[in-house]
Amino acid sequence: MNRALLEALARGVGLQGQAQRQRDLGDIAGTWKKDPAFDQGHRGTGQSRRGTLEVRVALDTNGYVDSVAAKREPSNLLEKADSIHLPFVVLAELRAGFAVGRRGSENERVLGLFLGKPGCR
Repeated sequence: MNRALLEALARGVGLQGQAQRQRDLGDIAGTWKKDPAFDQGHRGTGQSRRGTLEVRVALDTNGYVDSVAAKREPSNLLEKADSIHLPFVVLAELRAGFAVGRRGSENERVLGLFLGKPGCR
């Protein structure tokens, strides 16, 4: 699932070289109906439906390993992401593997560098 998510995000932000054909939305253009209840819910919250898209990425264990080993190209997406999240379970799984592996201290050092990057949580 992580691979599919990264590929979809890469397509959405234009990181993949080949353009994807988009659906023509002419059949629904001009059909928007104002929703005062929705507008009221966003008033005063500082939220807006307009503006730049914030890209947040959550990596599973394989996504982290692939990005560190540079086996595929999520690094471009990760560089463009506003935040990168490693769930607690992923950290636990990684550290358990480090504890029984031959390169535990090196893997811990690389994980520390990864977690120290701006936007990584």
